[in-house]
Amino acid sequence: MTPSSAPFDADPDAGLAVRGVRHRFGDRVVLDDVDLVVPPGAVIGLLGPNGAGKTTLMRVIFGVVTPQGGTVSWLGRPVVAGDRSRWGYMPQERGLYREMRVLDHLVWIARLHGVDRRQATDRAMDLLGRLGLDDRADANVGDLSGGMAQRVQLAAAMVHEPDLLVLDEPFAGLDPTAVEFLSEVVLDHVAAGRHLLFSSHQLDLVEDLCQTITMLDQGRVVLEGDVAALKAASPDRFLRLDGEVDSGWLDGVPAEVSRVDGTGTRLRLEPGADALAVLDVVRGHRPIADFGVEAPSLSELFLSAVGRRRVEVDGSDEDRPATGSTGGGTRDGDTRDGDARDGDARDGDARDGDARDGDSPASATDEVAPDGSVDERGDGLVGESGDGPGAEPVGDSDVGPIGESGDGPGDGSHPGPGRAGRPPSGQAPRLGEGLGDEGEGS
Repeated sequence: MTPSSAPFDADPDAGLAVRGVRHRFGDRVVLDDVDLVVPPGAVIGLLGPNGAGKTTLMRVIFGVVTPQGGTVSWLGRPVVAGDRSRWGYMPQERGLYREMRVLDHLVWIARLHGVDRRQATDRAMDLLGRLGLDDRADANVGDLSGGMAQRVQLAAAMVHEPDLLVLDEPFAGLDPTAVEFLSEVVLDHVAAGRHLLFSSHQLDLVEDLCQTITMLDQGRVVLEGDVAALKAASPDRFLRLDGEVDSGWLDGVPAEVSRVDGTGTRLRLEPGADALAVLDVVRGHRPIADFGVEAPSLSELFLSAVGRRRVEVDGSDEDRPATGSTGGGTRDGDTRDGDARDGDARDGDARDGDARDGDSPASATDEVAPDGSVDERGDGLVGESGDGPGAEPVGDSDVGPIGESGDGPGDGSHPGPGRAGRPPSGQAPRLGEGLGDEGEGS
């Protein structure tokens, strides 16, 4: 790593520790003094909209991008190649070979990590059973639906029992059943005392899974800490109602409509407002059977934090603080060189011709919706994203099925496919793509 004034964590209990990481592509600042800690036995979420800097930070963690400042440590010492060889990574895009059988694929990947064949087969079958795919072991990857392929991708990241599991947008495009399968396996990994970091732009989808979060916006940490503590410390409260509310009913009432959807209406209460009095006003216009007073969701916390920061950056309200709170909080929001406002281009756009981590061009202008579904992607079936029949590997894989920038996760420590055997179809792995391309991604 590049020498930095940021100290390494001497405490091995810190697990993975990122301190003061800074990076830019040309004039575009993509990571600005970012801190992140991933202790064992906890679900850590790296959250934020597309283009916030999440994937670039993952590239720093895996040694694909060398930051211009800051440090990455593992168990209290600087990260080395041997550490990364024992980590697992699940890319946002598919990195699977269409013509391989599912079981063969997983065994092959485990062998690349030095696992003997018998143990690799046992682990692969165990994972497939836990993911509800044991009946698909002999199927070709190309015959799987998108949700099934995503589950196989998770199994590929876990088949060697990694010390640290890093998942990039694991729930993108999945139906609720697939989300439940992935969540259960992820929680089992954490319950075994291992380390887990995952990124997502679907804030409200993952808020029940995360224990601790770090939220990024335009390369800076805007909110961090224990989820329960962040919600408790927020002054905002919301009244949830099971019917649609006309904003005209609230004239002179200390509440405003925050969101209306198929489940009903969410009202933001002013500080000190009497929720029951507001409920009585609404009931004067329509019946309400189900209601509740709730703390803000993760997306509402994010929007509040980003709003405070942008007020400071714009200079329109210098006295309005962006303060922290017990268990975490917002970070001071100074402006950065090359920054623009909402809907900016991606992290790597400062360099001509850079691709974007699989994002469609339209995603450059997307923002966080009130329900937390920021620029949600639907990956669909294996082989989408422009791949024609027989394309290899499936999708624009960040790392392919083995690693990046070589035959291992950023360090070249794994044997090449010649030692573990090429895929039965004869497809040669395409390494070093996506995750290893500096200047891309979010």
